[in-house]
Amino acid sequence: MQIIQFSDTHLKLDGLLYDVTDTERNVRGVIDFFKRLTDQPDMYVVSGDLADFGRLEAYERLNDMLNELPRPVYVLPGNHDDRDNLHKVFKDKAPVQSDIFPFVCYEIPSDGDLKLLVCDTHVSHQHWGTFSAEAEAWLKARLETYKDKPVLVFTHHVPFRTNLDKMDEPFVNADRFVAVLQPHRNVKLCTGHMHTSIVTMTGSLLIQSCPAVSMQMEIDTKAGGGWRFYDGDPGYVLHDFIDGRVNSHTIPIPLKRGWSGPWPFEYGVNKNSVD
Repeated sequence: MQIIQFSDTHLKLDGLLYDVTDTERNVRGVIDFFKRLTDQPDMYVVSGDLADFGRLEAYERLNDMLNELPRPVYVLPGNHDDRDNLHKVFKDKAPVQSDIFPFVCYEIPSDGDLKLLVCDTHVSHQHWGTFSAEAEAWLKARLETYKDKPVLVFTHHVPFRTNLDKMDEPFVNADRFVAVLQPHRNVKLCTGHMHTSIVTMTGSLLIQSCPAVSMQMEIDTKAGGGWRFYDGDPGYVLHDFIDGRVNSHTIPIPLKRGWSGPWPFEYGVNKNSVD
């Protein structure tokens, strides 16, 4: 089984993202790249920040493009998303059951031994994440059901300090989230949010973030860093389940974006890059 994870499309239809990045162009390039793949995955997972402001029209445009992919697509919300609008547009791509609705927690259909779970860490109108009591009860039950199976858990936010200072926003109940996952040595956590690939271990828990479609984070670990990005090529992660384990490959998409920057994560600033 193979899963392609991509993330942080931040689709914005009314101008450039942070006055720099053409997100619609980027998404269009990524969809066309995936359509040309000779070996298609079993499915695609988009791990949050689907549209920059969670607007209905942006979701509808993104949904149209995702429908061009030749395999099933599943989505989850990030901090830039709107959960209500997501439910309206992506009903088939976020098949949430009534017992957990409106939280976007669900199991992705899978015929093999690898189990795939989506867990909602969205907080309405906030940048940080949370692990709600509802999501905790739902996730505990699924992990207990699949304690003898390999499991990928997809969320948007990362429950650890990255040392990219301005990106290290709070994750409410992060310790509890990790405590639920960590005893299950069969689990890997797959996230978005960071706009770069990070692989880390928290105890026995393996965590990997996915690079972004929209723009790529500047890796600046100095105090006050983590607030700038490059208008660079998108990337994705291919999760390849083979011989009872998951090999996860981080792969760039050669759209020849030029890597201008670094640019600040804010609107209405001087268009010269910041050194």
